[in-house]
Amino acid sequence: MLSKEKDIEIHYAPDLPLAEIFNIIAPFNCIRTRSVTPISKELIN
Repeated sequence: MLSKEKDIEIHYAPDLPLAEIFNIIAPFNCIRTRSVTPISKELIN
């Protein structure tokens, strides 16, 4: 459903290592995840 929205950009990378997530997260406004990717305090900050 989100991919149909014109003002939402989706970056789908299900196998991205956690270290790489820290490298690319800065420009994003939100993160949607499954239980495979832990959302730590450091990631939120």
